[in-house]
Amino acid sequence: MIRELPEKDRLDRHYETFLNLVKIAQGHHASRRPNLAATWAQVAARFAWFNPTGLFASGDLEAVLNELGTTLSRNICASPKAPAGTHPCERMPGSVLHVITQAYQTGGPTQFLTCWLDQDTTRRHCVCLTRQGAAPVPTKLVAREGERIELVRIDTVAGGLLGRAIQHEWDHLHGILFIDRMEKKTKEELKPELEMLQAETKAELAAKK
Repeated sequence: MIRELPEKDRLDRHYETFLNLVKIAQGHHASRRPNLAATWAQVAARFAWFNPTGLFASGDLEAVLNELGTTLSRNICASPKAPAGTHPCERMPGSVLHVITQAYQTGGPTQFLTCWLDQDTTRRHCVCLTRQGAAPVPTKLVAREGERIELVRIDTVAGGLLGRAIQHEWDHLHGILFIDRMEKKTKEELKPELEMLQAETKAELAAKK
C-alpha cells in the first residue's frame, strides 16, 4: 500500500509518476518476479533523483528493496577469489559490505569510501559495484584491492529488461527513438497511435512556450 503525502507537499506530476513506478515494482515483487521488481525499483529511484517529487525518502521503495535483499542467493556476489560455497564477505569476522552504484575517480563518495577502507583495518571490506557500466573503476579503489579489500562487479552482463533499459539509455545519447528499432510491419500497425502521440507531444510543447 502506498503512503501518500498531503496535497500541499506534492510536486504533482513527478510525485504521481514516482508513485506509479513504485507500484509497478511492488506488483512485480508481489508476483515473485524479483528481477523485474529490482529493475523497476531502480527506474523509480533514478526518476526521483532527476525529477524532484517532494519526497526525501520513500519507505515503500525501501521496503521493496529490503524484502528483495532477503531473497537473494548468498553467493550472488561470490567472486573467483572466494572458496566455493562462501560469500565474499563471510571469510573474516567483522566484515563490511559497501554497495555503490557507480564510483568516480574524483568526488566525495569515492574519497569517503577510500578513507573508510584505510582507517578500518580490523575488518574485511567487500565493495560491490552495481552500475559501473563502461566507466573505469577508480584507480584509488583498484590499488587498495587485496587480502582485506575486495571489489565485486555485478553489472558486467546485462540481459532481459535490464539489457533493454541500458540499450534505451544508450539510444537516448545517440538520438535513436524506440520506433527506429521496430520492424517495418509493427511500425505500420502502430502508425495511428504513433501519429497521435506525436501530435499530443507537439501540442504539449507548444503550450509550454
